[in-house]
This record gives sequence, structure tokens and C-alpha cells, in this order.
Amino acid sequence: MWDPKLIDSIAQAVVARVLPAIKNGNGGGGHARLMSTKEAARYLGRSVSSLQHLRFRNEIPYVKRGRRIHYDREALDSWIRDDST
Repeated sequence: MWDPKLIDSIAQAVVARVLPAIKNGNGGGGHARLMSTKEAARYLGRSVSSLQHLRFRNEIPYVKRGRRIHYDREALDSWIRDDST
């Protein structure tokens, strides 16, 4: 049969790994805060090329880490609110 101490130990290890992800906003709802260009385009309902065009013209907020481009979900939500009429 299963050892209750082993099960408790496993449960604690799972909680220790999952809880920080939930607190950082990339768990629970399954949405990471930073998105790739493809993910951000899908999120905004635009094509990848349209999103890249906005980025080249500095019309949309983005984060550059090395050679990688990311889009912050909260910054995009704010951009949408600010751009609304």
C-alpha cells in the first residue's frame, strides 16, 4: 500500500514548485506575463507582420532581452485601454 508520509512529501514538493508560478502570474490561468510575437499577435487579434510593423514604428510596448522580443500582457492591456476612444 501507499506510505502516507511519502504521499505527503510528494504533495509538499509539488506545492513548492507550483505556488511560485501561480504567484508570479504564469500559473493558475495558464497565461504567462511575457508573450512571444506570435502569442501577442494572437492575443491582439492581429497578424504577426502587423505587430512587427507597430513595433518597428515604436507604436506598441515591447521588451527586448538580447535578441528576443517579448510583449508584456499588462503593458498590452494598458496600450489597448489608452488607445481606445
